[in-house]
Amino acid sequence: MPSILSRHSNVVYMVSGVTHPHILRREGDKYRLYLQNLAKELGVQDSVIFRNRFVSPRELVELIGGADIYITPYKHKGQVVSGTLAYALSAGKAIISTPYLHAIELLDDQRGVLVPFDDPQAIAEKTIELLDNGTARHAMRKRAYLYSRNMVWDRVAQQYMGALTRVQRALAESTRHLFGAKHGKGSRPSSGCKAGSSAADD
Repeated sequence: MPSILSRHSNVVYMVSGVTHPHILRREGDKYRLYLQNLAKELGVQDSVIFRNRFVSPRELVELIGGADIYITPYKHKGQVVSGTLAYALSAGKAIISTPYLHAIELLDDQRGVLVPFDDPQAIAEKTIELLDNGTARHAMRKRAYLYSRNMVWDRVAQQYMGALTRVQRALAESTRHLFGAKHGKGSRPSSGCKAGSSAADD
């Protein structure tokens, strides 16, 4: 934050949400307290806001909507999914993230910026770059927004319906072939009469 504020003094960094219940039971809130104390030590406490409470989906949309840059600094590559990342992408936000699995997929093709794990300086440098270059920031936002259109509910519903229709057709075709193979293509039921003879011969 100090290096960011030296270039853009009006920046506010908001950390929103409560500590995960599993971590809270195991470690308490020591990591959050560490971050709050670190902000004071660096003299940036007035520019860092900790919203230590549960955020409803509506509030989350409002918070993300009001951000110029969204940051997900997860510490582990195995982070499979991030709901807030999907929200930010669909809102067309400039995104900076560590390279966990979900971020690698969603932020490909310059839809966001990936920085190494545990590297706050890299986050600061990319933040300054995006704030300095409005054209690049808005181009990134546009790519993110356009990509996310296939993730909105009506498109997802259409994709599910298309998949179900294809499965139904494939099953019907498989059943038709199975029935044809069992009875023989173009076969007729046997009359029980010997070849070259007929009931009239008797």
